[in-house]
Amino acid sequence: MTIPLTGAASLFVRLGHLANLLYDINNLQLNTIPPQFVEIIGDYTSSDQVLLDSINSQMVQGQNANQGLAGFVQQMSQNVLLRMVYLDTGMNLSLAPALNELIRQMRASNNTVLGYTIGGSVSSANVVNGNGVLVFDTHNASGYVQDLTYAEIIRVSCTQDSTSGASLAGNERFQAVGQSAASGVLNQDYPAGSGCNQRLSAINATANASQGNLLTNSDFETFVANTPASWTIDIGTAGTQVLKETSPVYSGLSSLGIVGDASTLTTISQTLTLSNLTAYTFNLFCRISATPAAGVLRVTLVDENNAVTTDAAGNSNSVSLTLSGVSTSSWQSLTGTFRTPYILPTSLKLQIKLTTALSTGKTLYIDHLALGTATYLYAAGPSIAVFSGSNPLFVPDFFTLTTTNNHTSTNKSFQVFTARTLGGLSNGVLLPSATSGNTISDALIS
Repeated sequence: MTIPLTGAASLFVRLGHLANLLYDINNLQLNTIPPQFVEIIGDYTSSDQVLLDSINSQMVQGQNANQGLAGFVQQMSQNVLLRMVYLDTGMNLSLAPALNELIRQMRASNNTVLGYTIGGSVSSANVVNGNGVLVFDTHNASGYVQDLTYAEIIRVSCTQDSTSGASLAGNERFQAVGQSAASGVLNQDYPAGSGCNQRLSAINATANASQGNLLTNSDFETFVANTPASWTIDIGTAGTQVLKETSPVYSGLSSLGIVGDASTLTTISQTLTLSNLTAYTFNLFCRISATPAAGVLRVTLVDENNAVTTDAAGNSNSVSLTLSGVSTSSWQSLTGTFRTPYILPTSLKLQIKLTTALSTGKTLYIDHLALGTATYLYAAGPSIAVFSGSNPLFVPDFFTLTTTNNHTSTNKSFQVFTARTLGGLSNGVLLPSATSGNTISDALIS
């Protein structure tokens, strides 16, 4: 048996009617009551404003008067889900397992609600001392898009630097603060900001398996006969395709050089110990000796058979860079976020590979690589990671992360409604979704 999702007396028909009621409640609180009070206030001149002494508090009371009805909508929605799961499975589940059962059945039957397009940008305009990098990603640890990412501005500020201790150079402390949250998830001012307040530390590329960096010798300072220590050359030859380079370097005294010959798919890797269902973010700096006619670099998370891994949602843990677009005069950052699957393979490796051979005589330089665990800003939101650069970050440096979401408060949305009423906002568990071709229409909210 399965939970009936659409059709007469189905789950989403019932939830749709409740969602429409909550929409009307919020619309009354936000768009009907305040304008009426404004009209009343306009009837009085300054000489008789005394008659309006309590009007603001009364307006707030009027807006809040329907909170009991909103709470009924939430409780009724939960009861509907619990009852329909019970009728299908025969199990009296609590809310979180019941929601997970619904999600499991939706995935098994390829049913989706409407999802949203999430984006964002990072500004380093106020990083005036150091030259670190902020990386963000819009997927949860399983690899599904965080549809309920808030559209807001988040400031990621350096709060403690190496002036407090030399050990903090490259491992500076940060605080990420979002815009103020709504007064309640059922209230008329939802969605506002995330209200996030997360602390994290910069991931230090010069540290070996410490200070947030899960790699060893990822700054390529140690070589043994042109082989970078702690790395394995899987394809290519030390001294021919793989070299220790002392110029140019991004930081320290040496960098990794990969020399092109138009045929060798040079590959190096390092074995890692990682956890399942976890997001890991990397950053490296690269440049090239001269613009090549060909060459593609790939950074990926591979298993013991060198097969590219995927996250639980089926997304490839791989980032590629066409080398003809890499600068010949300055270092540029390459970043990405990988998410480990539910069941880990026997082993995992970070692999750096040429998937298209580099043109003969051209050298790709790589330096200051780091891989660390990403920090989620809130349960249903994006992850971030801060990486050290060649110059330390200092207070008051800060990054500005602007996140976008094409959902608006005027949209009637099953993804939004179920998150507000069934706990998705607090635990980050969202319904399967698609930005087009979704099988469960928001038109059922009526």
